[in-house]
Amino acid sequence: MIVFLGGLGVWLIGRPAIHVGASGLVFGYFGYLVASGWYDRKVSSVLISIVVIIFYGGMLFGALPTTGFISWEAHLSGLIAGIIAARLMRQSKVNQKK
Repeated sequence: MIVFLGGLGVWLIGRPAIHVGASGLVFGYFGYLVASGWYDRKVSSVLISIVVIIFYGGMLFGALPTTGFISWEAHLSGLIAGIIAARLMRQSKVNQKK
């Protein structure tokens, strides 16, 4: 889901350049872990989110357009895709309990 949504985001907002690498997936995992603590509201999920933010929070600056040769579009799209994935996973868990 993260790869598909992140790739779609790069396709929509990306510059006409070559976008290569797995950094969008890494940012997607980061976004998923942080957002899952927000959406799940379980103690374990919140603690994992806090630890991820403490150790890897500086990654957020990579989603900003700072240099011309780094695909910040892939970083931003992956981050957003991870947040969307966390939201959709939470909704599916809620729907399964009904």
